[in-house]
Amino acid sequence: MERTLSGDAIRQKHGISDYVLGIASAARRKNTVGLLNAYAALPKTQRRRHPLVLICTHKDVRNQLQMAVTTAGIGSDVAFIDSVVDEELALLYNAAAVFAFPSLEEGFGLPPLEAMACGAPVIVCNSSSLPEVVGDAAILVAPGNTTDLTSALASILSNQSLADSLRHQGLARAQGFSWTRTAQQTLEVYQAVLTGQSQQPSHA
Repeated sequence: MERTLSGDAIRQKHGISDYVLGIASAARRKNTVGLLNAYAALPKTQRRRHPLVLICTHKDVRNQLQMAVTTAGIGSDVAFIDSVVDEELALLYNAAAVFAFPSLEEGFGLPPLEAMACGAPVIVCNSSSLPEVVGDAAILVAPGNTTDLTSALASILSNQSLADSLRHQGLARAQGFSWTRTAQQTLEVYQAVLTGQSQQPSHA
């Protein structure tokens, strides 16, 4: 049976470490099922050492994903978190062995930046705005390529030097962003969409 962790349980257990962290969504572009499939392809011994923790605040979405988890046969290795406040989210990022954000399309991509600011190694898809957000401080994988994502997960989970390097690079990258700049870039993306232009966010 899948483990469901409440916000209170996470506060009590934030000392757990070495898990794969993801954010669940019903939107297809978020590619949550792709993350589940990539995680399921990891060796069983690696999954036992590094459970998949999914932040999933919508009950209907969780029910849908639980079906996918059961089908993949990884129920005992997956935990759902149904409620998280900002302080807990920072702890979750910080204690994660890796934060995987395989979204196929993003206007800006704030979660990877948050994760890097909290010291988590990050994996994102090489698509939309994500490469510009993470720079060379994360591992980029081909959009929708489950094999690439599995390989990236396995590399970080099995190579402490790589994980530490990504943590340091991510922290440095996150320091280059201010909330003012982030808001401005996000606004530029929205404006480009509304005007039908292919305008790119500025680097000022």
